[in-house]
Order: sequence, then C-alpha cells, then structure tokens
Amino acid sequence: MKLYFSLLIIVTLSSCSLDNQEGIKTIDTGAFEIDVPDSWKYHKEKGDDSFVGRIVGNEIELFFDWSEMGYANSLILTEQEYIYEHDYLWMPVNLPYGKDGVIYTTGDIEGVRQQIMREKGIRDPLLVKVEPFQIPMKQVIHSGNEYAAILTYKDTSIRVAIEIPEEIRNHNIQVDTVGHYICKLITPRKGIDGMTGVYFKDLNSNFNFNIVGSIKRIRDQESAIRAFKTIKIKREVN
Repeated sequence: MKLYFSLLIIVTLSSCSLDNQEGIKTIDTGAFEIDVPDSWKYHKEKGDDSFVGRIVGNEIELFFDWSEMGYANSLILTEQEYIYEHDYLWMPVNLPYGKDGVIYTTGDIEGVRQQIMREKGIRDPLLVKVEPFQIPMKQVIHSGNEYAAILTYKDTSIRVAIEIPEEIRNHNIQVDTVGHYICKLITPRKGIDGMTGVYFKDLNSNFNFNIVGSIKRIRDQESAIRAFKTIKIKREVN
C-alpha cells in the first residue's frame, strides 16, 4: 500500500526561523517545499531524466536536481564514503602481488585488451596480458587526522597512506538519517569559499535529491542553510 509522505527535514539541528527582516515565503515546487526570503524566485528548468530548477536571489543562486532514478549528484563525499565506499580512488593500481607485464582491470578483460591493442598498434593478442584486478583484504587505521590501510592478498601485506582530498578536508559534512532519507548537509569550513548544499538519498529506493548554491555573501549563505532546514519532501513511498 502506498502512503503519501511529507517529511520535514531538520538535519538534527534545532529548528530556527529564517531572518524576518525581509519576510519569508514558501516556494512549492510540487516535489518539495522550502521557506525562503521574499525576494527569492523559483525558476523551473528542463531536465532530461530529472526534475531540475533554480531558486534565485539578488546575490545567490541555488540549483536543485530531483531524481527518482538516482541521477542527482551526491555532492562532496564524506571521509567515510571516500575511504570505505570509494576505495578505488585511493587504492594503488600496482600492488606487490601483481605480475610484471600484466595489466589489471575491474572492467571487461577482452574489451581492455582490444583497446590497448588499438592504442599501441599491436596485432597479436598474446602480447597483451590482461587479468582481473585482485581485490585485497582491507584494514583501515585511523590516528588523529591521518588514515592508512593495511592491504592483504594471500600472504602479502602492504601499508598504504590514504590522502583525504582537500575538497573533503575543506568542508564540514554533517550526515543524518531522517525518516526514509539519509541527509547530508555540506558547508565550507571557512566563510563561503567552497560548497554550500544539501543532499538527500532514500534508504529504500534509488531516489535522491540535491540543492546547492552559488553564493557570494555570508548572509546569503546563512539564509540558504536556514532554508535547507525547512525543506519538506513530498513524494509517495511504499
């Protein structure tokens, strides 16, 4: 049975009213509602696979992407997402248990072989050795702000330093579970130098949604964050 579900996203912080100096209004896009200053305007855009649009003020522009198919960008990864869910971004390609002259891939072996042969002008497939990537066991070590991993395959182990990208280090990323959704609130560690946005992911389906800002003033950033806390997602859930 399907129920109509409207969720007030609070992002685990106590709710707070928007700045009343200008006055507040509710924008209803049909998919979600958000409370914003009176001067901000909603513009619906044309999207191919998603519901997209903009919310625009004098010195601020918020872009949103709503996708039932999971096409909305998750914005900036958290440290945990980077380390555990996207380890291909930091794990070395040439591991000590690899064979000399062998190219390892997580993709289609024959497809990679043919691509290399074309790029290098090789006609004999026996000269291009491609094997599946050998995934090691992984143990992550955390000390202060530093991360490392012990990678073990069969009887061989190596220690690899995990460098967290500056983009992640330069942002505060707060993750909460609210109702049916994981909610990720992203703000720069310093002023407006970076990304200000919020991302939602349904726990039980492919649905995701983000809204992220192009912001030039601190006061607009503060207004955007307060507005994010008033978002009401309106969609059918099982």
